[in-house]
Amino acid sequence: MQFGWQTDGSKLWQQIYGYPYWGFGWYSLRFFNTDELGYPSALYATFIGPFKRWKKFSFNYEIGFGLTYN
Repeated sequence: MQFGWQTDGSKLWQQIYGYPYWGFGWYSLRFFNTDELGYPSALYATFIGPFKRWKKFSFNYEIGFGLTYN
């Protein structure tokens, strides 16, 4: 599950980075063999900005940082 917000360009840094979006998320997975692999989960933050933007498409980069456990 991931939540994110698109910047609106009201600040100069948003215009310089091409109106990026940022957010946070939670990741959880259940493997078939839980005795060996467990139930890994993660909390993370993300920042996504465009290298190039067209009318309906964009070529983006993504930076993420988080914590994982189990």
